[in-house]
Amino acid sequence: MTVTLTVEELTALASAKQPNRTSAIVFLEQGLPFYGEDEKELVDFTNVLIDKLKAMTDTQYSGLNFDTAIDIIESEQEL
Repeated sequence: MTVTLTVEELTALASAKQPNRTSAIVFLEQGLPFYGEDEKELVDFTNVLIDKLKAMTDTQYSGLNFDTAIDIIESEQEL
């Protein structure tokens, strides 16, 4: 089964910097309790991403291309 990730999902995974699929799932699941009641959209996003990670294989995860991920880290010049 081919799992397609959005740019936003790839960005979330890239910023999580997890070494493998299982670690990424655990990382995302552990963050869920910290979302506030007003962050339902982020909870839904995270749950969809977790479901996609569970549907893919370790080989698919290791083959992900993060070239389209959004660079969310500010450069030191901007600080």
